[in-house]
Amino acid sequence: MSTTSIKINDDYVDTARGFSNLYERSLTGQINYFVKLGILAQENPELSLNYMLSIAEDNPDLPLNFILDILKAKGEVERGETVPFIAEGESGDGRETNL
Repeated sequence: MSTTSIKINDDYVDTARGFSNLYERSLTGQINYFVKLGILAQENPELSLNYMLSIAEDNPDLPLNFILDILKAKGEVERGETVPFIAEGESGDGRETNL
């Protein structure tokens, strides 16, 4: 992964430092976590931040990107933007068919 130097307000750095100590992350790891949560919130405005945080905190072993993908997929299903997958040899109602 490449890195880029940026300027961040000292108040944000202090806040991130406090959370990084609390959750035993590096300062960079905590800022990356905050950025990912921000992206998640931006891309899923229908979800509350508390909901997203609770999912992330309840599943600390899951990468945030994985949680992001699950929430995106859930939103697509709820908005009717998906079609059901029908495996070969099955009918649409789950029964096996003879090919």
